[in-house]
Amino acid sequence: MCTSQVFFQLFVFVFLHRMSSGEQCARDVRFCEVGNCNISLTYETFGDPTDPAVLLIMGLNAQMIVWPTELCATIARSGPYFVIRFDNRDVGHSTKLDHLGVPSTLSIVLPITDKCCGKYKGYSLVDMAHDALALLDYLKISKAHIVGSSMGGMIAQYFCIHHPDRAITMTCVMSTSEDGTRGQSLSTTKNILLMKPKSDSMEDLIDFQIEFGKKILFVGTRGHQPGEYETLTRSIFERTTYRNGRQRHTYAVRHYAAREEALGRLRVPTLVVHGKNDQMITVSHGIRLARLIPGASLLLLDNMGHYVSRGVQPKIVEAMNAHFKKFS
Repeated sequence: MCTSQVFFQLFVFVFLHRMSSGEQCARDVRFCEVGNCNISLTYETFGDPTDPAVLLIMGLNAQMIVWPTELCATIARSGPYFVIRFDNRDVGHSTKLDHLGVPSTLSIVLPITDKCCGKYKGYSLVDMAHDALALLDYLKISKAHIVGSSMGGMIAQYFCIHHPDRAITMTCVMSTSEDGTRGQSLSTTKNILLMKPKSDSMEDLIDFQIEFGKKILFVGTRGHQPGEYETLTRSIFERTTYRNGRQRHTYAVRHYAAREEALGRLRVPTLVVHGKNDQMITVSHGIRLARLIPGASLLLLDNMGHYVSRGVQPKIVEAMNAHFKKFS
């Protein structure tokens, strides 16, 4: 298991993909030392590196492109800001930790079984928060606005708990202070656990993800353009069809270190954004998260499920920009 102790050395291979005015610049490889696991993080930037930084952390098994390019560019222009999106470990083009094996479904569904059946040696959300810190260190960014979506919001919370001096603000979108399962309907939980693609072929994976989206992610979502999610899904699987990291991500979420007490002491200015129709992480989680963090602002959006469609993006960008400027 990867520890997050800073006295160990970690080489983070960083694949540089810069975006400026819609043009892609040269790609390069860099290294930085922060821990003890060989982790390669792929990332992409938008805007001028001299502007205040915004670090976007994506959710469970979700590639960085789930932060749409158009959204990233809009955030960058709204400040202006220097926006960074990246693939977490075990997803996209970042390092796959297959040597850790895959945790059993039983250990994911019932964490208590670790006590009787032996604990799976994986990594934690705290480890993933240190990956995000490593990226900021490499970019020589002393402070950033930390934005997380779903599991990314959980990682953002650990980032701000452990490194509050590196966060200007925090924004948690459709996230939770727990693991997100409380309040889920039985049908949603059943679909999450039992839905599987027919095969690992490209078309079956795409069909599965689209069906998963229809049944869970954007239930109650309005304002998305025809074919929007289908186009995104195809882009995801054309980039990579790797899926084994999903279970390791899920294990990290379910075996989270309690953070509610620490959130109650957090002094990082926080914005919580949640869709009223979210079936994956119900709106009660967003309300509770905002209540836990002193001074947190809460934006609840109609017509939003567990998916940031183009229809709700303008409202989210407007709220984030106001939040950033208030505390910059």
